[in-house]
This record gives sequence, C-alpha cells and structure tokens, in this order.
Amino acid sequence: MTINWETVVGEQPALAILPTRLREIARQRPFAKGETLFRQGQRPEVMWCVLTGEVRLVRHSTEGTEIILQRCCGGFMAEASLDAEAYHCDAIAAADGRLLCFARSAFRAALDDEPVFNRSWIQLLAREVRRLRARSERLSLNSAADRVLHYIEAEGTDGVVALNQPRKVWAAELGLTHETLYRTLRQLREGGFLVIDEQRIALSAQKK
Repeated sequence: MTINWETVVGEQPALAILPTRLREIARQRPFAKGETLFRQGQRPEVMWCVLTGEVRLVRHSTEGTEIILQRCCGGFMAEASLDAEAYHCDAIAAADGRLLCFARSAFRAALDDEPVFNRSWIQLLAREVRRLRARSERLSLNSAADRVLHYIEAEGTDGVVALNQPRKVWAAELGLTHETLYRTLRQLREGGFLVIDEQRIALSAQKK
C-alpha cells in the first residue's frame, strides 16, 4: 500500500522527523480492537507508530489485574524496544486503527547515520520521559482524589481535560478501580472541586 506522507504527517506531526530512507521502507497496516500486536518475551523486529486508534501496553499482576504501562492514541510506542532483547509487556489494540512499522535494523542505522534525525529522536524521547515522570508521580499519591486532580493539572489545558477514553480505562491508568474513580469524581464534584460535563472535566475556581 502506497503511503501518502502528507496525510500521515498531518495525522502525526512527529513523523515529520523521519528521513527519506525510513519513509521508503515503512509499512502501513490496520489493526482491530482486541488484536495482540506483540507479547511479552517476543523478540522485537520492528518499531511501531500508531496513526489512528488506540494500543495499550499492558502487564498483568499476580492477581490477574491489567496494569496499563502506556496508552498510545498516536505516535511511537514501545520505544525502548529499539535496544531490547525482548518485549517486557503485551501490546493490545483497544480500538480499530492504523499504524506504521519500520524494520528495527533500518531504524537503528538511520539513527547512527543521520545526526538531525538522531537529535530529533532524542528530543521526542525526552518529552516522553517527562510524561512518564508525571505519571509515576501521580501513581505515588495515596489519595484517589489527589491522583484525579494531578491528572487534570498535568495532562489538561488550563485546568480542563477532555477524556477520549471510557472512565473504566481512565481508572486503570490512574491505578484505581472504576468504582473508586466514580465515587471520587462524585465527591470532588459535590465538594466544589470539579465541574463535570460528560467527558469534559474541569477544575473549579475553588481548586484553581
């Protein structure tokens, strides 16, 4: 399938950094909700970039609870697999979509040979590290209310976040049961800390 790079970069501006050599070997493929793209322990052969849809990187606790490590609705995922001997989690499609695949060996060679691409890739990883640090800090908070408020402040814009996922999925991302999340949202709304309108959740003037 021929890739229209103008359209692809419009969907995912981060892909503008890709050199010609990687664009020439990129493969586009669809995925379906529930599909497993790779499993823990499998040897990485490609680098992945989600164009549309959603893919989750997950592990499971000893009790069988799903733990979401990364929720990707666009952009590169499992970036650490570039230098890993095996995947450390499963990749499960949470919604239908499309992604690009790049041979891992070619991706490595491009990073070695093209300084501009190398610097752009480092900058991209730095942004991801900052995002993951915020998530790690959030999960260290004991209070469910503190986790919800931290998420809105860190991931939202001007104290407002528009959820593009079911609240049950959001609960898993926060490390909470969905019952705890629903109860916490109700308490924060009744306490005047949040204004909730469907999928739009905003900090009230009291919290700000």
